[in-house]
Amino acid sequence: MPPAGIFIDPKKGDSALPEPAARLGPGLLGRQPDIGEPLRRQGAQVAAGHPAAVPESQEGETPPGTAIAGEGTGGHGSGPFGPCSATGGARDGSAGTEACGLAGRGGAAQDGAMQQGPDITRIAALIGEPARANMLSALLGGQALTARELAEAAGVTPATASGHLGQLAEAGLLWPRKQGRHRYFALAGEDVAQALETLAGLAASRGHLRTRPGPNDAALREARICYDHLAGAAAVRMFESMAGRGFLTVAREEIDLTEAGADFIADLGVALGPLRAARRPLCRVCLDWSERRSHLSGALGAAMLERFRAQGWIRRREAGRHLVFTPPGARGFRELFG
Repeated sequence: MPPAGIFIDPKKGDSALPEPAARLGPGLLGRQPDIGEPLRRQGAQVAAGHPAAVPESQEGETPPGTAIAGEGTGGHGSGPFGPCSATGGARDGSAGTEACGLAGRGGAAQDGAMQQGPDITRIAALIGEPARANMLSALLGGQALTARELAEAAGVTPATASGHLGQLAEAGLLWPRKQGRHRYFALAGEDVAQALETLAGLAASRGHLRTRPGPNDAALREARICYDHLAGAAAVRMFESMAGRGFLTVAREEIDLTEAGADFIADLGVALGPLRAARRPLCRVCLDWSERRSHLSGALGAAMLERFRAQGWIRRREAGRHLVFTPPGARGFRELFG
């Protein structure tokens, strides 16, 4: 059985899941960035006839949130993020027209924009709905959760949550799993988690926070789990220490482990052979939403966190994404990374 909070790649086989996790603690998401806010704000600007300006480096590209004519059939209508997938005007987080922000108001094509390349409109609309954003944020901890637990995290009824989860799974953002009579949901992959973490960083940088930060936020900013790797100030210190000592070569999003870095990782007790043989990238850069600087993700980031847990350096709280260093772990981590 994998440690709690460590994601199992569906391509690498299934394993036993635990019984449904304990109820999510109150206020689990109460002090985290609202990842749906930038998408909802963008949609409102487009609907009001004030699309966001396109940066000079992206001239010729269509501003995110542009409506596409001719999409959305069967009376579903179109919104600023594209075709609506449901109708109805409930505002309690239900899977109705609110899912498309301003659904039903329509939109005209803008010079054939968004007709080429990937269509981001549906995924943007799905993530931008508050209840679904809360569900996705709850799954960033790496655990597979039941529909009831996700309903509690989103503050909606189980019936409403079922509709939301169906839409997210159909869009490829969630991985539905069954273990005995229990049904679980997890993020579909690391790319989904990375997109959510990037949106969280954008929301935080623009001031879209749900409440004023308090003592719990300080702990969350210091160390937390981001899908299956370490995030927070501690993760940023680790990343910058490894890069500064020549263990990593970093050129913006391009990152690689050097020979000196491989020796360092081996000394930590992490076997690199299986990691290099896996299909998952060894090293990836992940933008930390609280620090707004990079931390290490990918197979190596996950393996290092698992090594810290195995050594007893880090433990995870029962609820939420918080990670806590034990006294020996705090000393060892400080000696290694400052």
